[in-house]
Amino acid sequence: MYLGMMKESNKKLFLELAYNLACVDEDYSKAEQEMMKAYCAEMQVSMDICDTNCDVEEVLKQMKEECSDVEKKIIVFETIGLSMADSVYDKREKEFIDKVLNLFEVEKEYGEECEKVLDKYFSLQNRINRLVLGN
Repeated sequence: MYLGMMKESNKKLFLELAYNLACVDEDYSKAEQEMMKAYCAEMQVSMDICDTNCDVEEVLKQMKEECSDVEKKIIVFETIGLSMADSVYDKREKEFIDKVLNLFEVEKEYGEECEKVLDKYFSLQNRINRLVLGN
Protein backbone atom coordinates (compact mmCIF):
# COMPACT_ATOMS: atom_id res chain seq x y z
CA MET A 1 0.00 0.00 0.00
CA TYR A 2 2.75 2.44 0.94
CA LEU A 3 5.85 0.91 -0.60
CA GLY A 4 5.86 3.36 -3.50
CA MET A 5 6.67 6.10 -1.00
CA MET A 6 10.05 4.55 -0.21
CA LYS A 7 13.31 5.80 -1.69
CA GLU A 8 14.43 3.76 -4.69
CA SER A 9 17.56 2.60 -2.88
CA ASN A 10 15.49 1.11 -0.04
CA LYS A 11 13.04 -0.83 -2.21
CA LYS A 12 15.51 -3.64 -2.94
CA LEU A 13 16.37 -3.84 0.75
CA PHE A 14 12.68 -4.18 1.54
CA LEU A 15 12.30 -7.03 -0.95
CA GLU A 16 15.30 -8.81 0.55
CA LEU A 17 13.87 -8.44 4.04
CA ALA A 18 10.42 -9.56 2.89
CA TYR A 19 11.81 -12.65 1.16
CA ASN A 20 13.78 -13.60 4.26
CA LEU A 21 10.64 -13.20 6.35
CA ALA A 22 8.54 -15.24 3.93
CA CYS A 23 11.04 -18.09 4.23
CA VAL A 24 11.59 -17.92 8.00
CA ASP A 25 8.87 -20.52 8.68
CA GLU A 26 10.31 -22.76 5.93
CA ASP A 27 7.10 -22.38 3.92
CA TYR A 28 7.29 -19.87 1.07
CA SER A 29 3.56 -20.18 0.47
CA LYS A 30 1.64 -19.30 -2.67
CA ALA A 31 0.03 -16.38 -0.82
CA GLU A 32 3.47 -15.05 0.16
CA GLN A 33 4.72 -15.48 -3.40
CA GLU A 34 1.74 -13.49 -4.66
CA MET A 35 2.42 -10.76 -2.11
CA MET A 36 6.04 -10.56 -3.26
CA LYS A 37 4.86 -10.16 -6.87
CA ALA A 38 2.43 -7.46 -5.76
CA TYR A 39 5.24 -5.67 -3.89
CA CYS A 40 7.37 -5.67 -7.04
CA ALA A 41 4.48 -4.31 -9.11
CA GLU A 42 3.66 -1.63 -6.54
CA MET A 43 7.27 -0.45 -6.36
CA GLN A 44 7.80 -0.91 -10.11
CA VAL A 45 10.90 -3.05 -9.57
CA SER A 46 11.81 -6.61 -10.40
CA MET A 47 13.34 -9.20 -8.14
CA ASP A 48 15.48 -12.20 -8.89
CA ILE A 49 15.40 -14.52 -5.89
CA CYS A 50 18.82 -15.86 -6.88
CA ASP A 51 20.27 -12.38 -6.26
CA THR A 52 18.59 -11.94 -2.88
CA ASN A 53 20.83 -11.24 0.10
CA CYS A 54 19.93 -13.92 2.62
CA ASP A 55 22.04 -12.36 5.38
CA VAL A 56 19.10 -10.78 7.16
CA GLU A 57 21.37 -9.17 9.77
CA GLU A 58 23.20 -7.26 7.04
CA VAL A 59 19.94 -6.24 5.37
CA LEU A 60 18.49 -4.99 8.67
CA LYS A 61 21.67 -3.08 9.50
CA GLN A 62 21.54 -1.30 6.14
CA MET A 63 17.85 -0.53 6.57
CA LYS A 64 18.35 0.88 10.05
CA GLU A 65 21.00 3.26 8.71
CA GLU A 66 19.33 4.25 5.45
CA CYS A 67 15.56 4.27 6.06
CA SER A 68 13.65 7.23 7.45
CA ASP A 69 11.32 6.78 10.43
CA VAL A 70 8.31 6.77 8.10
CA GLU A 71 9.93 4.13 5.87
CA LYS A 72 10.60 1.99 8.95
CA LYS A 73 6.92 2.14 9.87
CA ILE A 74 5.96 1.24 6.30
CA ILE A 75 8.37 -1.71 6.43
CA VAL A 76 6.91 -2.95 9.71
CA PHE A 77 3.34 -2.62 8.42
CA GLU A 78 4.05 -4.36 5.13
CA THR A 79 6.09 -7.19 6.67
CA ILE A 80 3.35 -7.90 9.18
CA GLY A 81 0.91 -7.99 6.26
CA LEU A 82 3.17 -10.47 4.47
CA SER A 83 3.35 -12.64 7.58
CA MET A 84 -0.42 -12.71 7.87
CA ALA A 85 -1.12 -13.18 4.14
CA ASP A 86 -1.20 -16.98 4.29
CA SER A 87 -3.41 -16.99 7.42
CA VAL A 88 -0.55 -18.55 9.42
CA TYR A 89 1.25 -16.00 11.58
CA ASP A 90 3.55 -18.34 13.47
CA LYS A 91 6.03 -17.88 16.30
CA ARG A 92 9.07 -17.57 14.01
CA GLU A 93 7.41 -14.84 11.97
CA LYS A 94 6.41 -12.96 15.12
CA GLU A 95 9.96 -13.22 16.47
CA PHE A 96 11.26 -11.90 13.16
CA ILE A 97 8.86 -8.92 13.33
CA ASP A 98 9.82 -8.27 16.97
CA LYS A 99 13.46 -8.18 15.91
CA VAL A 100 12.64 -5.60 13.23
CA LEU A 101 10.61 -3.51 15.70
CA ASN A 102 13.43 -3.52 18.23
CA LEU A 103 16.16 -2.75 15.73
CA PHE A 104 14.15 0.07 14.13
CA GLU A 105 13.23 1.37 17.60
CA VAL A 106 9.54 1.29 16.70
CA GLU A 107 7.18 0.78 19.63
CA LYS A 108 5.76 -2.70 20.06
CA GLU A 109 2.28 -1.14 20.31
CA TYR A 110 2.62 0.04 16.72
CA GLY A 111 3.21 -3.56 15.62
CA GLU A 112 0.24 -4.76 17.64
CA GLU A 113 -2.00 -2.11 16.07
CA CYS A 114 -0.78 -3.13 12.61
CA GLU A 115 -1.74 -6.74 13.38
CA LYS A 116 -5.25 -5.70 14.44
CA VAL A 117 -5.83 -3.48 11.42
CA LEU A 118 -4.44 -6.05 8.99
CA ASP A 119 -6.55 -8.81 10.53
CA LYS A 120 -9.65 -6.71 9.88
CA TYR A 121 -8.41 -5.85 6.39
CA PHE A 122 -7.87 -9.50 5.41
CA SER A 123 -11.22 -10.45 6.89
CA LEU A 124 -12.98 -7.74 4.87
CA GLN A 125 -11.06 -8.73 1.75
CA ASN A 126 -12.24 -12.33 2.19
CA ARG A 127 -15.85 -11.15 2.64
CA ILE A 128 -15.64 -9.09 -0.52
CA ASN A 129 -14.19 -12.03 -2.45
CA ARG A 130 -17.01 -14.29 -1.24
CA LEU A 131 -19.60 -11.68 -2.18
CA VAL A 132 -18.24 -10.93 -5.63
CA LEU A 133 -16.67 -14.23 -6.60
CA GLY A 134 -18.75 -16.63 -4.56
CA ASN A 135 -15.61 -18.15 -3.01
